[in-house]
Amino acid sequence: MMNRAMIVALLAVAVWVPGLAAQETAYGALRTLAGRQGEAVLRSVIEVSGRQGTPQPLVWRLVVADPGARGGVREFEISGGRVLSERTPMTRTAGSAMESVLPLGSLRLDSDGAFQVVNAQAWQARVGFDSATYALRREEGIGPVWLVEIFDAAGRGVGRFRI
Repeated sequence: MMNRAMIVALLAVAVWVPGLAAQETAYGALRTLAGRQGEAVLRSVIEVSGRQGTPQPLVWRLVVADPGARGGVREFEISGGRVLSERTPMTRTAGSAMESVLPLGSLRLDSDGAFQVVNAQAWQARVGFDSATYALRREEGIGPVWLVEIFDAAGRGVGRFRI
């Protein structure tokens, strides 16, 4: 009797809190976008970012160059293998957006790998942290670069990393 109640409770929690299972990495978010928009969209990604990762963010924001969209870009929010939202902000122009496209073929480190690097460096420096914010952008002459900022439990920044 007790075991049956425990199993029902665990199943209810598993259904109620899907984000507690496995957190999606940036690569997972890119695969989700490609599944919905087609593989060609991966040749237009400008930025991948996520906030409050513990260690991975629950929601990834992907910015894609789209000369046909107002402002020249579209933004997608992705979580748990689903596209949550799609917007067309007016903050960029198509020309500058296309120049910022990430060369994803040269990307060798997913967000979980970036976290491992940051975690090791923070541990070595004896800096504790509670969450991380990620941004993957293109840097001229270098290629894709992870910018990771770590925060303590009070939300104060305690470190910045460029990987």
